[in-house]
Amino acid sequence: MADDNKKPLVLLVHGAWHQPLHYRALIDALKQKGFTVLAPPLASTGYDDSVEGKTYHDDAKRLRDALLPLLDEGRTAIAIGHSYGSLPMTTAIKGHTVTERTSRGLSGGITSAVYIASTPFFQTGISMFEAGGKKYTSDWFHDVDEKRLPLKLEIAKEAFYSGAEQSLKDQAASYLCHQARAPFETPVDCTPAELEIPKTFVICAEDKIFPKDLQAYTAEQWKASPVELVSGHSPWLNEANRDKIVELVVNEAARA
Repeated sequence: MADDNKKPLVLLVHGAWHQPLHYRALIDALKQKGFTVLAPPLASTGYDDSVEGKTYHDDAKRLRDALLPLLDEGRTAIAIGHSYGSLPMTTAIKGHTVTERTSRGLSGGITSAVYIASTPFFQTGISMFEAGGKKYTSDWFHDVDEKRLPLKLEIAKEAFYSGAEQSLKDQAASYLCHQARAPFETPVDCTPAELEIPKTFVICAEDKIFPKDLQAYTAEQWKASPVELVSGHSPWLNEANRDKIVELVVNEAARA
């Protein structure tokens, strides 16, 4: 096996309203360290009507379709989920850790998971919408219509990208897209607490969407090791924080 194939690949899962393009700086930084990065666009986000009715299960299928052929070749992977992306990521990788695949006579598998400013979800059998009292807890930066969650763009820009340079905020906001509401109203069938692999939660201390204390509580409930950054919701837009995330992945790869 070539040396490049001995290094775990990285599965990077974007958040709601976003696309892989938003994470280009982080993807490029990981590639510079020799990582192969998989960053499939999720089915519930996009620029046309195809997002309507899509749930996090459709998102998870996109991830598995990209990931499993490489795991079947014997590759290992580190999974990174940002914000909402943590839900489909968890669903996609459950059953595909190295230990779980080995028990089925399969090669490859997920070695660890990194959660960045993740949407909190703790209960199975009910949706995040129900768990939140049937109220969208972030409706200060988005509206709700029959099938989508339309953004209040100027408010959303500051919520998503606080702390970043204005030019980066403007550029990132120009790429924002439609988001189906179905993922938030579909019962959760697994949580990160069930994953028996090393887990890290990157707490973004200046996040305007999920308060620091909520992130810390989520990390504790998910049995994830907390790492705190002085950052808003999108830490990779700051070079120093981006470097810290890359260093975290490098360290995870070294112990895989």
